[in-house]
Amino acid sequence: MDRVRHTLARPLLSLPPSRTRPHTRASRLPYLPYLPYLPYLPYLPYLPYLPLRPLLPLLLLTALALRAEEPPPQLPETLVEAPPSPASLQRPVTEVLFPASTLTASPHTTLDAVLTSVPGFRLFRRTDSSAAHPTTQGVSLGNIGPNGASRSLVLLDGIPVNDPFGGWVPWTQFHPSTLSSVRLTSQSGVDPTGNASLGGVIQLESRVLTDPPFAFVQMGAGSLLRHQAEAAFAQQTGSGSTRLFGALQETHFAGYPVIQKNQRGAVDIPASSREQAFDAGVRHGFGSEEDYHLTLRARGWQEERQNGTPFADNSSSALQVSLRLLRDAGPHDWSSESLLYTHHNQFRSRFSSVSADRSSETPSLDQYDVPVESFGFIQRLTLPVSSVHTLSTGIELRTTTALTREHFRYFGNAFTQN
Repeated sequence: MDRVRHTLARPLLSLPPSRTRPHTRASRLPYLPYLPYLPYLPYLPYLPYLPLRPLLPLLLLTALALRAEEPPPQLPETLVEAPPSPASLQRPVTEVLFPASTLTASPHTTLDAVLTSVPGFRLFRRTDSSAAHPTTQGVSLGNIGPNGASRSLVLLDGIPVNDPFGGWVPWTQFHPSTLSSVRLTSQSGVDPTGNASLGGVIQLESRVLTDPPFAFVQMGAGSLLRHQAEAAFAQQTGSGSTRLFGALQETHFAGYPVIQKNQRGAVDIPASSREQAFDAGVRHGFGSEEDYHLTLRARGWQEERQNGTPFADNSSSALQVSLRLLRDAGPHDWSSESLLYTHHNQFRSRFSSVSADRSSETPSLDQYDVPVESFGFIQRLTLPVSSVHTLSTGIELRTTTALTREHFRYFGNAFTQN
């Protein structure tokens, strides 16, 4: 008896039945991830019954040819012209001036927070000086990248105030209400202010030297700012050629946690700070028109900070004494500035390593003594050469001596290296 073999017709391409719905003709369709070919969807039910595999390259080439025939979209032509303005040719640097009215109207209590509104002004870290570690308070201007050691120079009445050793700026000692103006000059290059101004210069002018005789007391308090108080005066004596001035200030910042709430542990505490400062001096004017002024000045400052954990803290202190001889006879006459100054700074800082669950911390570094002494001399001279141009030149001599004493490599219950 002959055996007859029956062959059943079946599609060349098929997919296994779906586990979540009945097996239908639509569920056996092959997956085509080509969205541009949506016009061919009506023909998809017939594809399982065609020898699709040999025709697939032909179909793809046909579709690509159809797509290539479509013209690309045409956009209107746009021409942008930016000719240099006459002002940009006359002044190759950018200056921003903050008068006293702008400084006092700002809701911020620290000077660096006020200056963040200037494009290009940035600190090494985004946290302002009320809670940031001192070594992250370096400032940069313009297109110069931020750095902890500062790439811009900060001057208070012509005297550098950057830390002589680390280069950072102690912003908390400058209350906005005690300044008459702040001028920011972003530039690239060396100018008469010295080689520390490669990224720009921030010039601070004190009210005690520029404003008419005054006296004021100011206090404030809040939830984060526990309290802030300051008092200053400037009075003329004798014939009016001698001025006595002084200022006292204190700020206690209660602080805030620096870790998100869902990540905090038992070891986390608010980052807080407290600082005190004084400023005292005498200025005497002399000359036929009293265009010469000799100023003897002493400034002191100290602060203590908690950096977010019980062990991580730091403290700083500084004493600055300066002698300044200034001749300023107006914009159409030559001017001169001679400065002698000295810095005596002290710095201490501790760091720790926090466990993964933030339940404990281990000391990692103790910089228990970082003394710094710096002596400097600056001579600047400005000459008018035309109605719109001036020639400035200067020389700066500085010597700095610093030493870092620290404990590190913590094992067991004590540091093992010094």
